[in-house]
This record gives sequence, C-alpha cells and structure tokens, in this order.
Amino acid sequence: MTDETGSAGRKALLRLAPFLRPYRMRAAVVAGAMLIGSGAALGLGAGLAPLVDDALATEDSSALNEVMAALFGLVIVMAAASYLRIRQVNWLGERVAADLRRAVFAHVLTLDARFFETAQPGEIQSRLTADAAVTQTVVGSSASWAARSFVMAVGGLA
Repeated sequence: MTDETGSAGRKALLRLAPFLRPYRMRAAVVAGAMLIGSGAALGLGAGLAPLVDDALATEDSSALNEVMAALFGLVIVMAAASYLRIRQVNWLGERVAADLRRAVFAHVLTLDARFFETAQPGEIQSRLTADAAVTQTVVGSSASWAARSFVMAVGGLA
C-alpha cells in the first residue's frame, strides 16, 4: 500500500468520527471487552506453564485442580468478553451505517436538480447502499479484529 493510499484511508476513517461520536460509551465497552478478552487469552498461555512445570511434574492433584480451575475461569472470562465485544461492535456497525445512510440521503435531497441530470442513477444508489454496507463491515468487524490482533501481538511480545 502506498503512502498516498494509506493517507486516503486514514482521511476516510477520520470522516467517520462524527458518526461514531454519539456511541462513545459503546466504543469504550468494546475497547474494555477487547482488553479483558485479550488479557484472558494471553493468560491461558501463562497458565499452561504452571500446569506443566508444577502440577504435572510433582504429580500433585490439588495443584493440578487449582491450575485447571484457573484456566477454566480464564476461558469463561475470555468467552464472555468476546461475546460482549462482538455483540457491541456489530450493534455499533449497524448504527453507524444507518446514520451514514440517513446523512447521505439528507444530502442528496439538498442537491440541485442539475446534479440529477448529469449523475448516474446507479452511482447515487451505490452511495446509499453499497458504500454504507462497506462502512458497516469496517466499523462492525474489521476495525475490531485489527485492534484485537494488535493488542494480542503487543501482549504476546511483552
């Protein structure tokens, strides 16, 4: 990706900021759930070390039970956080796409009649439907997965 394309992509994402602003609290819930879920997933790897080193090496069944209970707890936390994150980010994508469609439609209604003489009907329809759907995908899943992958990579390296 060239710098020019990356810059255009960043500018396009920044133009979505006004559409995300009303949902700041939902975005904060998504971020919190992502951090908790990522921390739990990273904790699973750290939880395997005591399982292998201490519990299995010493054949201490009580230590094995404690480690397994802790790992099970981490799995429950990770699953709950992932569910919350996915549910909220899908809701957020739906709302942002609906708000974007509403704004584009309101803008189309303000355009001069000469615009409609030169514009292609398919282009107008595409802006109202397909482009908003792409935005919904970006806001509703792609951005969340990218952020989660980044957090997991940083946490894994740490």
